[in-house]
Amino acid sequence: RSTATLRAIPLDAVELTTQTLAANSALTSTADELAGSLFGASLLPWLAMLYWLKHPKTQAPRGVCFGLTYLLAFVFGSIPAAIGAGALYGASLADADWLHG
Repeated sequence: RSTATLRAIPLDAVELTTQTLAANSALTSTADELAGSLFGASLLPWLAMLYWLKHPKTQAPRGVCFGLTYLLAFVFGSIPAAIGAGALYGASLADADWLHG
């Protein structure tokens, strides 16, 4: 049996490394910019889909229409929450909210 000695890494060193990687990552800023563009581009097709689902000829179940409409409302509601998380905590919503992280 070999017993390996475990050494603890100081929390400050781990935290500093994590913050440095997040701050210097070009991928993070590119992903944030891309997410905003993709959300704007997907809004019109999403609204068109909801319009056609609610059309009487489609005969989509009411639960489907409600669920997809509620999902869109949830996304719109999370936008102010994300702005508030950035302004109040200096973090993304995924970092500040247990539901998103």
